[in-house]
Amino acid sequence: MRQIGCYRGLANQCDPPSEGPLNRTARGARALAGVLFIAQVGLLYTWPLGALAKLGLPGAVLWPLAALGLWLGVSHLVAAATGYRGCPEIGAIASLLMRRRVLTSCEPWESFDRRIERRRRQPRGGEEHSSKSSAPA
Repeated sequence: MRQIGCYRGLANQCDPPSEGPLNRTARGARALAGVLFIAQVGLLYTWPLGALAKLGLPGAVLWPLAALGLWLGVSHLVAAATGYRGCPEIGAIASLLMRRRVLTSCEPWESFDRRIERRRRQPRGGEEHSSKSSAPA
């Protein structure tokens, strides 16, 4: 299958997902990102965009900026709620509407997920180091 940007295609409904759903920490990170994107829209709309509107900048410029931030925020919240892996901006809402997984890749989120999963697999408190140091050399 040919990959275009971060879009990789549609998953077959009968095929199981190649990766499991997101864990609680990864879902929380996406939800936090969504809330921050939405809060950013509120902050931008009150100060810089509000100041630009007072200067006479047309609403045709201001609304797309606000809509973009809302899209990012809502898509990350949907990704958190559904456990969507991949690029939330492209695939989370589309997967929900189509009831079929849209395959995407998102290197920043994938590397973050790998880091979280590695931490969960490692033993806590250096138990691994103590067993190695007690072995004779």
